[in-house]
Amino acid sequence: MKNYILETCVVCLLSAVEAEKGGARHVDLEQVIELKYDTILPGGQALSAWDGRDILKKLHKKSQGRIEILTAGGICRKVIEKLLPYTGITFYHMSGKIEIESTMKYRKPGASMMLPERDEYKLFKPDISKVRAAVDFLPSYPD
Repeated sequence: MKNYILETCVVCLLSAVEAEKGGARHVDLEQVIELKYDTILPGGQALSAWDGRDILKKLHKKSQGRIEILTAGGICRKVIEKLLPYTGITFYHMSGKIEIESTMKYRKPGASMMLPERDEYKLFKPDISKVRAAVDFLPSYPD
C-alpha cells in the first residue's frame, strides 16, 4: 500500500471522553465536510478504535472519500492489522506510548505536583519499536 498516513502523537493532552465531559458536542459528518475539513480524528465513539470498529466502518463508507478518516484510540500494529481490512480506513493516529518510571529522586508523600488521579512518578513516552512495527506493516499491505 502506498497511500497511507500514520500520525504519531508525542503527548496527548485531552481524550475524547474528557472533551465530552467538558461539553463537546456531536458534529455531523456532512457538516464537517461542508465546512471544508479534510481530516477528522474519530475513535468510533468508544474507548478504543477496535471497540468502535462498526461505527468507524460506517463512517468510512459514508465519507465516500470526501474527507480523510484518521482513526485513533489504542492504535498499534495489531489493531491496524485488524481495522484496515475490516473498515477500509488507511490513516491512523497513534502515540505508541509506554509508561516509564520517573528519574525524579526526591519524593515527598502528600505533596503532589500533578493531578491527584495521575501518578507523578510515571511518565509516558513514545516507544520507537511500536511505531516502527506499524510503519513496517502499512507499506506491506496490498493496495
